[in-house]
Amino acid sequence: MSENNEAILQAIQSGFANNERQFTDLVASNSRLENKVDNIGSRLATLEAEVAEIKTKLAKIDNRMHTVDLRLNEVDSRLIDFSDDIRGLQTQQNRVSEYLFNRPQ
Repeated sequence: MSENNEAILQAIQSGFANNERQFTDLVASNSRLENKVDNIGSRLATLEAEVAEIKTKLAKIDNRMHTVDLRLNEVDSRLIDFSDDIRGLQTQQNRVSEYLFNRPQ
């Protein structure tokens, strides 16, 4: 029975040693995972800052585009007025030409 008890004791000690190694491996694995989570958190914070910067730049671009759009509308309005002025001048020129052509000599 003593040999049997010795074998049981060795099996139990071997089991404890295996459990201890597995526990050590789990602690190391957990530490690596915590480091990865920290790295991901750091990257996420960096990305969030970059997104905020991009949003700010996009807002500035949007404001500039709005300003350009307003200026283009103003230029378009001025071109329409200029075109109307040219048509008026052409009408006057036609009248003068017609008068000069039809006037008595």
